[in-house]
Amino acid sequence: MAQVFERVLSRGFRLHSTPSYRDVQLLPATMSTPTNSDQVLRLVHPKYVSCMAFGDGNEYVTGSGEGSVRVFNNNSASHPVFPIHKDEIYDIAHLSGSLYVSSSYDNHVTVFDSRNGNVNSSVKVDAPKRIVVLSRHEYIVAIASDVGAVIIVNLHPSWPKSSRILGRLKFEGNVSPTCLATSHQRNNADCKLYVGYRNREIGTWNWRSKELCDVWRGHADSLCALSVSADGNVISLAQDRTARVWTSQGRCVGILPHDDIPKAAACYGSRLVVTGDDQGVIRVWDSRHAIKLMTRSINNRHKAVRDVKVSAAGLIFSASNDRTLCVWDFREEISRSALRLMGTFIGMDSGETLMSTEQFVQAQRVEIDQRFPLTHFGQLTKHNRVNEPARLGSSCVVCLEDFQNESQCRLLRCGHIFHAACIDHWIATNNRCPLDYSVVIDRFAF
Repeated sequence: MAQVFERVLSRGFRLHSTPSYRDVQLLPATMSTPTNSDQVLRLVHPKYVSCMAFGDGNEYVTGSGEGSVRVFNNNSASHPVFPIHKDEIYDIAHLSGSLYVSSSYDNHVTVFDSRNGNVNSSVKVDAPKRIVVLSRHEYIVAIASDVGAVIIVNLHPSWPKSSRILGRLKFEGNVSPTCLATSHQRNNADCKLYVGYRNREIGTWNWRSKELCDVWRGHADSLCALSVSADGNVISLAQDRTARVWTSQGRCVGILPHDDIPKAAACYGSRLVVTGDDQGVIRVWDSRHAIKLMTRSINNRHKAVRDVKVSAAGLIFSASNDRTLCVWDFREEISRSALRLMGTFIGMDSGETLMSTEQFVQAQRVEIDQRFPLTHFGQLTKHNRVNEPARLGSSCVVCLEDFQNESQCRLLRCGHIFHAACIDHWIATNNRCPLDYSVVIDRFAF
């Protein structure tokens, strides 16, 4: 147990040793390939967890079926519960500072303060579903309404209540929107809003001018969720049991097939995509090559995943109908999966040439040697060049074999050390450390 907390601590996520929230449990995860070392933090709620959102710093908020929100903060042992709505909360988004905005089946969209649960402002909207923040300093949000429109509202408390609805984006035939995403959550300079519809299409809107810019077609059934990666690619999930990867110009560049209907998605960086389906299964994908890197049944089987988020520290948060918010670290397993795949597949960005792993690594060897010279493990420890050796242990996380004094190693600029034979294959095709995902080569983005 202590080792698990130490590992979670090293990823920037902390819990007090005696949490006051009585239903916090640390339990083994159900995995496709079980191991004894993998653990999942389960935050159990009285009713199903419908959504969650990250705030500033170490704070995150969950919404549940009884209309209450729960506030978790790594700097506090208490986890206050605030009754914000009279019915199930459908979605939550972080607005600014300690302010969040939530939509509910009670037909209200509400801004509340996570410090005390006070309602800052509210607007009545017919059948509100998904919400995204369009402008944080202006308090402007978009709401997918089940009555056939995306509603743009200003929720600033000083804005007149009678004119808070700024406009409605209606698609041809008044088709109901099912999901929303913006191109830049924090700096939406291009005013682009992506909307998924029940008629299988994706509309791209300029939310300030209220103009429909383009329509993307490709799915065979209703859209379920949308997410946008760091480089602007759009990930769409649909009831046809697929996820599609689109460029910002609307070209489909990849299809991610699922066994069941995917319900939620989140992007990590420009390349990794995390999806959750209606059977409680989480999948992690390399969207650039449409490769599934990992499949895990974190939540209880046959209990749909309602929401998925990935923190900057690399922790996956999955909210589910099994009344839990599951928190787990996926990066070490992803690095091993990617390295295993490299043995049979090395994808060139041109898409025209495939070469063997060894050929490709040899082509990159000169640059790798210049940036990360070969050295023996004994020399590194002797000269105290390894950062926090106790945190790393004495083994390579790729092959899991212990370092020997004569082992040939490479020390990355983030301070992590690996066997040269192990890390060379990774660095040849990735620019980030497989442990903490910090950039080690400014060559291309993961």
